[in-house]
Amino acid sequence: MTGGRSKFRKGRVIDTLFILLVLGGLGYGVYWIIKAGGKATEQYGTAMVNTQNKSMTLVCQSNMRSLFQMMQVEVASEGKYPESLADLKSQVSDSRLYHCPDPNGSDYVYLPPRRIDSDTPTIILYEPSPVHNGQCNILLSTGELGQMSLEELKKYVPGLAAKP
Repeated sequence: MTGGRSKFRKGRVIDTLFILLVLGGLGYGVYWIIKAGGKATEQYGTAMVNTQNKSMTLVCQSNMRSLFQMMQVEVASEGKYPESLADLKSQVSDSRLYHCPDPNGSDYVYLPPRRIDSDTPTIILYEPSPVHNGQCNILLSTGELGQMSLEELKKYVPGLAAKP
């Protein structure tokens, strides 16, 4: 045997191991970024859906608030609440105002108060479809807006339980 160099060099093994470790680290980093990006995209999508639901609820409540203001004008000028929402439609014919903007929403139902001077809040406007996270928007005679489940609403609205 000659004293020549061995074909096997320790430096090459260390270089190869180093390259494998670097590539493995980069691969893990890319995997972590993709995984985190996927979660962020999912969270963003969920946030967008929640924001859209909240905006539909706010537009619905804004419609009810506008109708209440129109009712108050009617009370101030005529001394009584309108008999029906059709009476208000003669003042404002924009049909979007009388309907929940949610794609599954329905027309509002009006329950004219019997007395103007009543201190007891009563439901005067509601939506019969629970499209806002299982809740129905309601408007009280005091001008307050709220939400109730359909089952709870049935306790306060006569004849609602009989409707399909």
